[in-house]
Amino acid sequence: MVLKLSASDECLASDSADLARVSGMLWAPHGGVAAQLNACSYGRFRILPNSSQVIEITLPCSPDILNCQIDLIGNLAKQQYEAMPAGGRLRFRQFTHRVHIMPYDAMCTWSGLGDTAGPMSWLMPSSLGVDKPGTWMQELLHNFGMHHGGRDSVDNEYGDFSTWMGSAYSSCPSAPELRRLGWAAPLVNLNSTDFPAATTRTDLILSATALGPDGAMIRIQPNWLLGPAYDKGDATLDAEYVYKLSVHEALASVDNAAPSPEFNPHFLLMHLIGQGQTLSLPQYGLLIQARELVDNGMRMVVDVCRYRFDPSVECRLPPVPTVTGTRAAAPPAEPFTAAAPAPGSQAPIAQAPEPRSVTAASQPQAPFTPTKAAKPCPSPAASQPQAPFTPTKASKPCPSPAASQTQAPFTPTKASKPCPSPAASQPQAPFNPTKPAEP
Repeated sequence: MVLKLSASDECLASDSADLARVSGMLWAPHGGVAAQLNACSYGRFRILPNSSQVIEITLPCSPDILNCQIDLIGNLAKQQYEAMPAGGRLRFRQFTHRVHIMPYDAMCTWSGLGDTAGPMSWLMPSSLGVDKPGTWMQELLHNFGMHHGGRDSVDNEYGDFSTWMGSAYSSCPSAPELRRLGWAAPLVNLNSTDFPAATTRTDLILSATALGPDGAMIRIQPNWLLGPAYDKGDATLDAEYVYKLSVHEALASVDNAAPSPEFNPHFLLMHLIGQGQTLSLPQYGLLIQARELVDNGMRMVVDVCRYRFDPSVECRLPPVPTVTGTRAAAPPAEPFTAAAPAPGSQAPIAQAPEPRSVTAASQPQAPFTPTKAAKPCPSPAASQPQAPFTPTKASKPCPSPAASQTQAPFTPTKASKPCPSPAASQPQAPFNPTKPAEP
């Protein structure tokens, strides 16, 4: 529903996004919202033209609409549609979901907003709203109970740029999100039953998610941990994620239960591992090795070891081959024709005292860089070079440009929060657990 406003005694008329522009975003054969949803879900989620409608609706201008009273807007749009010759009550009941494109004069503080497990979503007629495929798909997936995708190194619930549910311009859900949606399955599930201590699983070959829904991730459920041990101690991906093994954490109590929109598993991207690198996770007793890329970069060989005390003694990982020549070529950039462009990786956790599950997924995808996260701001305490300490005469610290007061001692272990990313720099509405907003 493309919403326009007619002049009233309370405010002036306001136009909205062009109807053809909205139809193009939805139905474009390459990169359109319907095509991407079909590809990323491997045909399980389809929006069809013959059961959908893009229509313009004019409402009388009111301050409530301009101030983005979304429930009121949804009800007014429904009433107007039912009274239109091209609409009607009977036809309205045929639709399961509604997307409202707001008028230009609406003063909303978000680019997109969606009901969690509800039928409605709202988009602003802007570059980060109706013109961004990722915003469309994030709000639609909120309707199906999905939550935002963050990143451990970024203080931002939208910090994962490899997924729609974070800040990706155009991609797919991450591997743990694909599993939660029922669109993809793990290559293997590892837990205490089939993965005893001092055991190494080698030659686990992860496929790029563009190749199909099976074997897209390794899911590890560290249910061997007890009590306090739980405490923490594809084709359209950004270049940062290409040819990397992505490791996510998730809140185990939610991730292991049946999907419910009431509970957020907090999928969090924790690590990216390059070819030939290893990652030790002592809080889980795990050692992960991204051994090598195979099949021209479309698959990655992964080794996983569970250890008790010392991975150097208990883990016998295969040697990493010497990488020679040039890097494997990225797959052809046709992400929305046969199979889904590779989603991001696995899922995270935000709550320290709760048990977590770990997921790893490979990302041998062609780079895509529509946006780049801003570099972290320099730490105020570390922004000035300090004179070396001497036992007799300690040099005075340089004054901070922002204030001349005496500075606290330098603390190199506490990094400052990163600057907000461009995709998340829009002012946000207060967090509402039932209607998450797009940055």
